[in-house]
Order: sequence, then structure tokens, then C-alpha cells
Amino acid sequence: MKCCSCKSEKLIFYKKYAYWDNSVLKEKFTDLGIYQCQTCDLIQVNHSEIDSEILDCYYVESYRGSGFNVYSPEMEGWFLARAAALTNEVKRHFTVQNKAPNSLKVFEFGAGYGYNLLEIRSLFPNAELSTNELDLHCVETLRANNIQVTSIKDHFNDIFVLSHVLEHFVNPLSIIDEICKQLNTNGLIIIEVPNDHFLDLKITNEPHLSFFNKRSLSHLFKENYKDRLEVLDVYTSGPEGKEYFSGPQGISYFLSKEPPAPVDFSNRWNGDEGICLRIILRKL
Repeated sequence: MKCCSCKSEKLIFYKKYAYWDNSVLKEKFTDLGIYQCQTCDLIQVNHSEIDSEILDCYYVESYRGSGFNVYSPEMEGWFLARAAALTNEVKRHFTVQNKAPNSLKVFEFGAGYGYNLLEIRSLFPNAELSTNELDLHCVETLRANNIQVTSIKDHFNDIFVLSHVLEHFVNPLSIIDEICKQLNTNGLIIIEVPNDHFLDLKITNEPHLSFFNKRSLSHLFKENYKDRLEVLDVYTSGPEGKEYFSGPQGISYFLSKEPPAPVDFSNRWNGDEGICLRIILRKL
């Protein structure tokens, strides 16, 4: 087994993978273990045990099959708050330069129902918005909002967004490699993942395959992409994790179809306190 980030073979067993009850993922990948890399600190499953085609089928057919209601006011407030925060990062770091605003192209990996892209449209109303979302529950909504569902390889882009998707990939490096090929010079990558500094407080690991903290996420980019990508910022955001995951409004409550009140994702913690972890990059 090798680390999916730094390729080190110095991994130690961390714990058994925690599935949801009646888990479809468990039916496909039984008895997964979680390991920690002693070189870059990344916590991960043994990615060699994951068949990519079977995983893709899971995301197409079952990922949102239990269907918690993303259209409830509470849930929409949650996603819109995150979308506003990510769009603020676009506003802070992206320079239009000599491009006409209507020629801008924005691509989001796994855009879900399109909250992030629609918020970015408020900043660049004529931008071309695309995603490779697999979930059939989402595709109809995306197309109704004039968001193209397509392949990353169809054209170059100015901005890539990965919001809570990098942790789902069997091979995160292959995804970033592809982005680097399809991203224009000075283009922006905005990535948000769960801050798994709080991994031991979570009641489930499903369906994540990699578990990032600030050190491991920074290491992935600074060691593998230092000649291609400039790291502009790394920080945590959202509610304070220890209180959030331990309290009555924690993630188990959120995923039980009784979402908490909307929270602020535009804040910034100096350390590992926030439940979300962001890294902002620019192509050299």
C-alpha cells in the first residue's frame, strides 16, 4: 500500500471504516480499513481496494438515493452560505485581466444541485458554467439552470471549484493533474474539503476515501505541484469543530433530515478550529 498523495509506503493502521447503517457503500466495499501516512499525515483508505467503475456506479445510482431534502429552507440556507463564501474567494483572488466577462469559463467537479456555480454566476452573469456531476438526481436541475453537464476535457477553464469532492476520489493526484492541463495560466482553483482534524468525533466516514487536515492538504500541493500551482491561502472555516460534532446540532443531526439553522462559512480560523478546510491555488 502506498499513500495516494506522497506515495510513501510508511502507513500505519488508524481504525476500521465506519459505515452508515444499511450502507450501500458497505455492500460494494466491505471491511475497509483507514490508515495514516507517516510522511505527509494524510489519513486514507487503502485506495487499491476501491474499483473506480463500481465507485462511479455508486455515485450515479446511490449517493443521494436516500435523498435528504436539499430544497428545504434550512438546507438551502446551509448550501447557499457555503456558496457565498466560496464565491467571495473568487472575488478576492481572480483577476479577469484581458478576457471579456462573457468568455469566462467556470467548471465545478461534482456540482450537486449547482449552488456554488449559480452564486458565481451572480459575480459573472455571462460566464459559461459546467460540471461533470454524475448523480442523476441533480442533472435535470443543473440543465434547467443552464449549467452544462459535460467532461472536463471539453475545453479550457478559468476557474475550477472542488467543494467537498476531493475526498471522494480514488486518486486525488490524477484529478489535479487533469485540472492543471485544462486550466488557463493565472486561472484559479478553489478547493474545500471537510477538516478531518475532527475525524475521531464523527460517527461515520462514509463515503469519503481520504481525510485531510491542514498539513496533509498543504503537503499534497506544495510537494506535488510546486512548479505548476501557487498556494495563495489555506485556512479553516465554519463552526468550531469540537463543539459542532459533539453537540446536539452536529453532523448526525444534519444528515438525519433535520438540518441545523444556517451557519456562517465566511469566517476564518487561525488554526484547525473550523469544520471546513479551504485551499486556494493559482496556475503558474
